[in-house]
Amino acid sequence: MKLADLLETEWIEMIAASELVFEKNPESREVWLPFVLAAKARMLAEIATSTNATAETTTAPR
Repeated sequence: MKLADLLETEWIEMIAASELVFEKNPESREVWLPFVLAAKARMLAEIATSTNATAETTTAPR
């Protein structure tokens, strides 16, 4: 869980990502997939938000 703290993410997302990579049973993979997709969506939203904030505060020279 310390790794999740260092990466500033939820511990369940770290476990889900690991399980999704190593799990062979498709039914078990289906259990973990929503956690990974939610983490991906959250990260994309954070990137979009930070990109918009940077674009709004940066002005081009005239």
